[in-house]
Formats: sequence, C-alpha cells, structure tokens
Amino acid sequence: MKFLSIIAPLLPLATVINAGVAGHGGNQDPEVAASKRIDQLQKQYQKVIESTIKHRKTGCTSTTILRRQDCINAVYCLASLPAMTPPSLIPGARTLFDDYVGSHFLRTPFVHSDGFFLPFHRHFVALYGQVLRAECGYAGAQPYWDCSLCSLGGNGVFVPSREPLVLTFPGKDPIVFPLATGGGCVASGPFTADKFSVNLGPVVTSPPGPGAGWGITRGV
Repeated sequence: MKFLSIIAPLLPLATVINAGVAGHGGNQDPEVAASKRIDQLQKQYQKVIESTIKHRKTGCTSTTILRRQDCINAVYCLASLPAMTPPSLIPGARTLFDDYVGSHFLRTPFVHSDGFFLPFHRHFVALYGQVLRAECGYAGAQPYWDCSLCSLGGNGVFVPSREPLVLTFPGKDPIVFPLATGGGCVASGPFTADKFSVNLGPVVTSPPGPGAGWGITRGV
C-alpha cells in the first residue's frame, strides 16, 4: 500500500502522455484527442496545485536560511529511502529520489518541445513536493529557487573541449543546448558528490557507466 500511495500519483502522467502517443494510430482525430487529454490533465493539475498552495509560506527570494535547510534535509531524506519502482522499469533506481528522477527520464521524449511541457512539469513538481511532506516531514512546498539569491549550489567544474548537448526525439526538431561555463560536477553547496550521489543518468534510467561518476553536473 505504501508503494501505491507514493508512486501511484505518477501513473496518471504516464497514462495521459502515453495515450497521446497511441492516439495517433487510432481512428479519432488526433487534434480532438489531444485537446481532450490536455483538458483532463489540466483538471488533474488544478486539483493538485490547489492542494499544494496551502503549504506555501513565502516566496523563494525571501526564504530564510533555516527554511532552505529544511528543504535540503528533506531531499537528503528522500535519497536515503529505498526505491519502490521495479528494476525492470528503472534499473538504476536505488532510492525514492531516484524513482522520481527515473520517472522523468521515462517521459522525457513525450513532455519536451510540445504542449505537455508546462502542465506535466507543474504536476510533477507538485507530486514531488507531496512526497517530501509525506515521507520526510517537510512542512513547506517545493520552492522555485532564485539562483542569484538563494542558490542550492555553485556551477559545475569547467570541462573544456565539450560538444553542445543535442536531444533528439522522434518526429520533433532536435533541441540544442549550447555550451556554458561549467559542465562538470557541482563543486560547492549541499549537493556536491561527497554529500549527494546520483544513481541514474545521464538522461537514462540505468546507472552511469564506468568512470562517469556519481555527481550532479551543471553548466550555467
């Protein structure tokens, strides 16, 4: 039952999005089917966001150091709990935090560079905030950090001779992420490799390959 209470909220996201892909092969007009699915997702999102807003106490730019520490501790807590998704679905998942990372990876081809982008990610962040409160005693909502005022870490270590990141999805134009000033593992803050391990990636649900490391990378 605990598995269902934590992971089940993610399943409607898969149902709606996968139905969007499958709908193109059916008899129903794809635009009509897509409109109906977006309406369903919007109603679902509205219920979740109304429930989440009541936990919001302050904006991200005025969040106190103590409240930021509460959020960081909750993320540490989530990363200390065992994964609940089956290895056949997300092979690299070792923690409950990984379950949410892996769930996003699984849906990446269907929720980027299209109309699902904003509703999916708003709903996903709301569900993530719910599990922080339910499993780790966090009292607030998942904040949107203003990096210039209360960043959760510095830039990644600069990695020379890198190529721009290009993501390609079937039937869509490629997304090109130009090079920035970082690219390596985050070197400061609460999520450096010595404090926080990453068990998935990059952008796949299996563990990193040999020599790939276990740190969060960042390039800004």
